Amino acid sequence: MSVSTVITCFYIFLHISIEVVCGDYGPTIIYRETNIEEDAKAVSAAVDRWGTDESALINILAGRTSKQRNEIVNSYNQLNLKQNMRNKVRDDTSGTFQKILVKLMYPMEEFLAREIRLSLEENNKKNVAYIQILCTCNKEMLNPIKEAYFKAFQISLPQDIENRVEDVPARMFLLRVIGSFDLPPRSFEGFDDKKVKEHMKYIPESKGKCRLEENGKLFTLLSKESFTHISTVVREYGAKHKDDPVVKRIKENCEDDLLRIVYTTIVSYAEHPARYYAQLLKDAMDGIGTKERVLDLVIIWRSEIDLKEVNKSFYELTHQSLEKWVKGDTDGDYEKTLLKLIEGNAQNTDHH
Repeated sequence: MSVSTVITCFYIFLHISIEVVCGDYGPTIIYRETNIEEDAKAVSAAVDRWGTDESALINILAGRTSKQRNEIVNSYNQLNLKQNMRNKVRDDTSGTFQKILVKLMYPMEEFLAREIRLSLEENNKKNVAYIQILCTCNKEMLNPIKEAYFKAFQISLPQDIENRVEDVPARMFLLRVIGSFDLPPRSFEGFDDKKVKEHMKYIPESKGKCRLEENGKLFTLLSKESFTHISTVVREYGAKHKDDPVVKRIKENCEDDLLRIVYTTIVSYAEHPARYYAQLLKDAMDGIGTKERVLDLVIIWRSEIDLKEVNKSFYELTHQSLEKWVKGDTDGDYEKTLLKLIEGNAQNTDHH
């Protein structure tokens, strides 16, 4: 075998290995160079014709990054001075399809801010999107959301939480998580191996050991430490207590309903982020009725972060693909939009 043949074979092997290792990880929607003005014109043509071209709207809005979509909206508004793209698309569509397209036209941080606000306004334990978002973010993600929140609603996020979350322990915890009390939100990095064994002692092993006044150290651990550190504590505790993992301990021993949701959210996310979101998707489609807002939140948000891995975890949970469940629980153009986001744009060559 010649040297060139060996080298060629090595590169083929390397390429295949990369596909195998990286194929199930990362975002489904990536930045691909496109002509923003042409995209804006294509959207204009899709909504100005006799009968809306839904396929064009799906291909563009579900096939671009949040930043590109925002640029398309701005370009459209400049090209059509008497129209606003978000309003025009809203007027030309309806139902769940309309709702997801409108969500896609907001910058990601504003989309998340609006989901938080809607959840806070409902103020019930069935829609805890504000917890699902705030408790899985670090300061690098939280700061843009807080800025977008104030810009959209003319009130700071901490003040709105103060006003709307009636449960005092959960409210105190959320305010700490997002960086109130002159304390910064949790950092992305940070891990102290020397503290792990000590922090394992804070896991509640009997009732009445969860609130700030009862177990301030657990409060601090889950609100301040990095997800990497929390994950290590959870894993080490689970290795020593195989029949009583941390999530089980919290569910059994934390008597405050909302605080229990907050704590289990953080622990589940820290332990395995993709599996956490996969479980949210499964729960949203399991049983009677589909929770479209959960589908929208997870699929839009994670499409630019780790939706490939979420998809893989979903298969491990259900032994079926996320695409199959979405096809079974949704329909029409709404279904096509979700599937486009799940499929992604890595192989897309249509730049309009």
